[in-house]
Amino acid sequence: IACTHDAPLEVVSLLLSSWPDAIKEENQRGYTPFATACIHEAPLEVIYLLLETMLKSKEYRHCLDLKFAKGRELTDDVTNLISHLSTILNDDEVSLTTANDTVDYFINGKMWYCVFLVINKYPAITKTMELHVSARFSLHGW
Repeated sequence: IACTHDAPLEVVSLLLSSWPDAIKEENQRGYTPFATACIHEAPLEVIYLLLETMLKSKEYRHCLDLKFAKGRELTDDVTNLISHLSTILNDDEVSLTTANDTVDYFINGKMWYCVFLVINKYPAITKTMELHVSARFSLHGW
């Protein structure tokens, strides 16, 4: 219900921490909270939370089905998310350009687990990424 009524991130987060299995529950139409949030235009940060919660758990990852999106009028943000998400979930190989675009999308959304999954699936993209590492400690005295 929270995903159909614009519940703020804090409420959805609290619900998930109180009842983690809610992430895999389906409503009467067979939709998970992630699908319901996408369909009902929940705030994007709520959709991101639901997605990353599902992806982080191997137990719940199988519940992530993108079939709900076919033939639906979804917001541009959700359509873009689904497009990039399919790069992780589909077995099809994609170009390094597509994989890089997907990593950039997830980095901009601060969806770090999704970034990890893309790099894990397409490790060759690390050679094309501009990674900046900063040392937060002093080597003074070495």
